[in-house]
Amino acid sequence: MKQNTLNGRKGRKFSEPIKYLMILLTVLAVEASVFQYRFFQPLLFGAQPQTVLAQNVELDGDAELKGNEIFVYGTATLTLTPKESPVTSIKLLSDKENYKLNAKWHDEGNAKKWINGTEKSISSYSPRESEYYITTQGNCKTLALTVKPQSTPMRILSVSLNKPTYSIRWVRVILIFLVICGSRLLFKQKPWNTVADLSDPKDKSRVWAKRICVFYLLFMTVVFAVSPGTESGTAHCRIDKLFYSAPDKNDAYMMQTDALSKGQLHLDIEPSEELLSLDNPYDPSTRTKGSYTWDFAFYNGKYYSYFGVVPVILFLLPFKLITGYFFSSYHFAFILGLASAVMLSLVYREAVKRYIPKINCFSFCMGLLALLSTSFLCYLSARSWFYEIPYNSAFVFIFASLYCALKAKNSLRKRLCFGLSGLFFSLSAGCRPIALISILLLLPILAGTLKDVPEKRQKLILSANFLSPAFCVAMFLAVWNGLRFGSPFDFGNAYQLTVSDIRFNSVSNLAVALDGSFQYVFRLPSVNGIFPFFKGTSGSFADLSHSFYSKPVVGLISYPVFWWSGAMPFVYKHRKGSKEFFALLLCGTLAGLIAIYSVSASGGVFERYTLDFKWIFSLVSVLAALYTLFKLGVSDGFSNFVFGISTAVSAVISFSLCFMGEYSRVRFACPQLFYLLKDCFEFLY
Repeated sequence: MKQNTLNGRKGRKFSEPIKYLMILLTVLAVEASVFQYRFFQPLLFGAQPQTVLAQNVELDGDAELKGNEIFVYGTATLTLTPKESPVTSIKLLSDKENYKLNAKWHDEGNAKKWINGTEKSISSYSPRESEYYITTQGNCKTLALTVKPQSTPMRILSVSLNKPTYSIRWVRVILIFLVICGSRLLFKQKPWNTVADLSDPKDKSRVWAKRICVFYLLFMTVVFAVSPGTESGTAHCRIDKLFYSAPDKNDAYMMQTDALSKGQLHLDIEPSEELLSLDNPYDPSTRTKGSYTWDFAFYNGKYYSYFGVVPVILFLLPFKLITGYFFSSYHFAFILGLASAVMLSLVYREAVKRYIPKINCFSFCMGLLALLSTSFLCYLSARSWFYEIPYNSAFVFIFASLYCALKAKNSLRKRLCFGLSGLFFSLSAGCRPIALISILLLLPILAGTLKDVPEKRQKLILSANFLSPAFCVAMFLAVWNGLRFGSPFDFGNAYQLTVSDIRFNSVSNLAVALDGSFQYVFRLPSVNGIFPFFKGTSGSFADLSHSFYSKPVVGLISYPVFWWSGAMPFVYKHRKGSKEFFALLLCGTLAGLIAIYSVSASGGVFERYTLDFKWIFSLVSVLAALYTLFKLGVSDGFSNFVFGISTAVSAVISFSLCFMGEYSRVRFACPQLFYLLKDCFEFLY
């Protein structure tokens, strides 16, 4: 029997159940201390729990006191005097689930006198005690709480200060326990010391990569299944309804399918007389509710869809003509999302095979997990409706184009690969025009293949194979745009009937747009009292009435930016012999930056718009990181292990954000799950 030596004494090794019990006890200790830091925070700052009676609160604004309760009918400020200082947390119990809370306190020990806290949006069960974390300094004499309810009247039942909350999140405990146990099994098998052979179909790395892809598809399915309903909570999207006998008037793709099936370009919606009489129908201040159809293009007295028509021509219209029914946009967007995830996995495998001669088995699999999670494709499953069809369909064609271009290197059918690559690339532009930026990724790949072709005539033929289908699709789109809006380059985006006049909804100041792009990628997080003690912050500008991005990347802590900033200088240093690969990374970086600026300059501020460039940065960063690991040594277990662990942590955060992103439908469709995740990953929201 093997013996252990501990402090000079010989003893038997711990049994496996005892080891797992010790891991569980350690996780519980971390939960009780680190994750429950806010419970000890009042004690650390000497803040005593205090109960504030409604009669002792001064009201300012649209509110009144009735008995022991405060009724808020609009924005109101509650001014109270704490018995003791400092104040670290405020708890407010109300009968409403959606409101905004902002704290402002008078600090006699500070020259600023009045100090503003950050505004917090409350979205919770009804009723539920919502907590607001602050840390007043010096002597807090007065505390002013501004409440902005989304619906009125709102009843405030009680207000308390520094009230300790201690509740262990068992879901979080179990999740961390399983992650540690899984890591322990990895330590035993040590897969980071194994070299992958991607040419062998039975290689372990390929088998595990397929499992990761299947897991990701299942995760997207779960997100999709628990997310029916739109951002407003209404049931436009129904998971139980696959076919429609009549088009949904709010669904641009159903309406476009209906119009083409009737042989017309404009939508079958009759504009109101009030809308036709307006001098500027695109100005929302001139329109009245019910006088127009939301988020359609209005041009020369007719309604049009400004969304890409390719998904209609290739899929939705043939289905309508064959079956007589309209296919659910909710399910169609989801199917396209699954296809885009599969195609991105194939692009990743072909890129690694082409540019990285030897790859660590563990790092190859974790790289795929990193790419799928940080590209954020699963986020679209949580918002699946017609708005997501342009994104997912464009991604399917972009990834298919890249895959065919990569395949052409060692394929005997180079002409076919070039032709399909050109066709898919042009089709992606017919889904979402910003997809044209992906040509920067295609150029170094195609140029590398052409370089290996000895005959000039053969090079010209291959180039023509790529350009011919692209030219045909481009001509079709030009005619399509010209017939509808009078210009081959006008997709109708400027004629939207939406929250603002799109023609002026842009950041005209170059410096402001560049600043917004930079802040999205590099802005550092703010520090707070909730684990892990930092949180992403969003930037805002004077000429925009809302935040530049609603869910910003946490500066350099962002996974793709972190690896890109570390790996790219290394790749540049070792670029000799891999110029094509370095050109791909450089062009990819340029494409990502152009996409960020394009979205920023057009005033796009929502999370879904960032998907136009997230996948580009993810692909470039993961490939750069894997190339760095290859140069450091495939058998360098420590480097590969660090890469894998950082990937796992990033994947958990990315997966959680899918439930908590902009206008999460999970909150409406499955509030119990939403708040369970929110409580476990408080720093994400």
